[in-house]
Amino acid sequence: MGTVFNTLPIAETDNLSNISPNRADWLTSHADATGLAVVEVERLWNRFKQLTGS
Repeated sequence: MGTVFNTLPIAETDNLSNISPNRADWLTSHADATGLAVVEVERLWNRFKQLTGS
């Protein structure tokens, strides 16, 4: 996910600075920042974990 983050224009990354899986509200924050539904963010996160073995 760091690779994708590095390709975003700097102005668009301000909304992402406080998003971390360690925070309880990170799914909602990420959904707000990306314009996706929370369910979709959760599905993508689960798929990312499957692909990376985390």
